[in-house]
Amino acid sequence: MQKAYDRVEWKFLRKTLTSFGFNQQWIETVMFCVENTQLSILLNGTPQTFFKPTRGLRQGDPLSSYLFVLCAEALSTKLALAHQQNSIKGIQICRGGQKLTHMAFADDLIFFGEATMAEARAMNDVLEVYCRFSGQTLNINKSRAQFSPNVSSTTKRQLREFFQISPTTSLDTYLGIPFVNGKLSKRHCDNLVSRVSQKLQHWKTQHLSPAGKIVLVQSTLSVLPQYSMSCFKLPVSVQKTLDSISRRFYWSNGVNNQVPTISWNTIGMPRRVGGLSIKLSSLMNTALLAKKRLELLTFASSLWVQLMRKKYFPSTSFFHAKCPNSSSWGWKSVYSSKEFLVKDLLNQRGFNMNPLCALCQEHAQSANHLFFDCPLIKGIWQQKGLISLFSSQDIGAGIRAVANLPKDSSREDRLKASLFCSIIWFIWNGYWDLIFRQMNFNPRHIILRAIAHSREHMQLSRPKGTRDTQWVSWIPPQYPFVKFNVDGARKGNPGPAGIGGVCRSETSVVVCGFSQGIGFSSALIAEALAIRRAMRLAIEMGHLYLIIESDNLLLTRILSGVSSSIPWRVKHIVEDCRALSSCFLDISFVHSLREANAVADTLASLGASFQQNLYWQGPPPSCIFLSLFAGLSGIVFQR
Repeated sequence: MQKAYDRVEWKFLRKTLTSFGFNQQWIETVMFCVENTQLSILLNGTPQTFFKPTRGLRQGDPLSSYLFVLCAEALSTKLALAHQQNSIKGIQICRGGQKLTHMAFADDLIFFGEATMAEARAMNDVLEVYCRFSGQTLNINKSRAQFSPNVSSTTKRQLREFFQISPTTSLDTYLGIPFVNGKLSKRHCDNLVSRVSQKLQHWKTQHLSPAGKIVLVQSTLSVLPQYSMSCFKLPVSVQKTLDSISRRFYWSNGVNNQVPTISWNTIGMPRRVGGLSIKLSSLMNTALLAKKRLELLTFASSLWVQLMRKKYFPSTSFFHAKCPNSSSWGWKSVYSSKEFLVKDLLNQRGFNMNPLCALCQEHAQSANHLFFDCPLIKGIWQQKGLISLFSSQDIGAGIRAVANLPKDSSREDRLKASLFCSIIWFIWNGYWDLIFRQMNFNPRHIILRAIAHSREHMQLSRPKGTRDTQWVSWIPPQYPFVKFNVDGARKGNPGPAGIGGVCRSETSVVVCGFSQGIGFSSALIAEALAIRRAMRLAIEMGHLYLIIESDNLLLTRILSGVSSSIPWRVKHIVEDCRALSSCFLDISFVHSLREANAVADTLASLGASFQQNLYWQGPPPSCIFLSLFAGLSGIVFQR
């Protein structure tokens, strides 16, 4: 757009604010700030009579940016309406993905569409209507058109003449980020290197102390390359060049470079260990990309997250996503931070990140090595002869084999399945006891404890009619419902709290789940927050028939309408849940005994212990497979 801020019509701004539903008094206050302007023209150095304009927003005013974005939203709304009417089709980057008609940042716009005259006329009509009412006009001189190689030269010529826009074979940058077709090269980063170099020119060092140089280097590296680093993995040569510019600036006295007396890697270390906390470009690039990858896990409503999920991991979690050679450089960049992110998340929880197995100190760590292939573990399975139950020595296949064991299976098969799960559990406990408590790992003790645990389980899981016993198990929902089991947990009184939940279908297939820390809170508030989070996730996934199952009798009675007495601490959360209920065709709140809500209880305890957010869709993470086992296999618990 040409002189975008100066051309905003005040009448259009007022109508836009009104259409968004802002309070009328607030609108009048804002319009008073905008319209309370008088201008005067200097003619031969002499100011003329003041006059009052009817358009324009003040450049540099913090409020102006927000007002302009609200006005630009009218264009987005108009384009979305044209897309719904199928007059503008947009583009689709993957099968099943959302179609894009445009991208906008303030007055910088990119339009997408089919190369046809019909769509060109529809897009032009939308722009003409928007420009006529808002006062905006296109900047033809700065506009460019890029066509697909499949578009014929005749069509290109017609569209070029229609829009009066010059064609181009490649768009250079958008918001300072280069358009990359293939691998990001050093040539794409020349502008970034030039900007950093201009900011850290040697002559400035004559007037700065060493402390001032550090401040300027930190502010430059934390602002200029940050956006580029959060989008792409910069070439190693560019990262080294950025570090070289910072290093020369710091050691220069304005005339010549001094001999460095300390390694730049040492200077880049945190202050608490003797460094100056200057961010190294390679580490900063990796950390920013890991942050983007974390957004794929936590910001499901973001447009770019939805597009990435649809294109690269539509049916799995982002930890199991692949990176084929045909992937874009943006996805390859984000994918490259996978190992860094996983290690960071595990280190935050205090997990051992030694690449070697803590038991044998010979082979690399993995789930199959820990449970089957480690020399200390092989003797356990060979002694009990349990491997014959499964087709391969794979922990996932073993769990699935136990989970799919028929309910009418023989006592011998059920005993083997129970013993398998017990051994897995005590191997896991013994492994972490070795790491955190420095306790010896004794395979014989593992076997004895697993046998005792399995024997107790078999005795308790056999109903006896001679005594008054209640048997509890998780029951799958009836189609078309999905069931969301939720729970809240608190460590101590007072203490950190967490919420958790798992959604399963009528076939007991896990749809999604979550575990989240909520800081210090009461158990009742945690239970209410878990219910609200589950309802929001169900809405995001498009489920219309929902069963919420919780072991909190008070909340289920309140939300079911049986009880009208609402504790004041959870009143606002209950009101949110009732409002969310209108998004479902049918929803029910069911009380469940704690034994049938074990999975949600485990997830809530994880959130309370680690105070981290975990969300997944599809196959559940391996850290909760033991909790899921009982529900998947239909095991009953004695109460």
